[in-house]
Amino acid sequence: MTVCALLAFVPSRVQAAAEKDKAPIAVAIPDKSVRTPEAKALITRLDEIKAMDKSTLSPAEKRELRQETRAIKSTVNKMEGDVIYISAGGLLLVLLLVIILF
Repeated sequence: MTVCALLAFVPSRVQAAAEKDKAPIAVAIPDKSVRTPEAKALITRLDEIKAMDKSTLSPAEKRELRQETRAIKSTVNKMEGDVIYISAGGLLLVLLLVIILF
């Protein structure tokens, strides 16, 4: 009877915890240290963009830099492999299900 009572109330607590924890947790695929020369060049370009003085740029130039930065980041992410994002609430839910089922 205790187990039934716990199972009846756990999903509502887990759902409440999942709603509070919206911050994603990144779980990276291993071996990110191996980078291709193309990826290193793109990362160097990102560092150059970060170091730039953007206060003197026009809004159109800033927009172009933002678009370039987004494109570079997506390209580097594709080169290095996939990253799986799991929210803290989702991770808690999976762990509770594993504990309950096994």
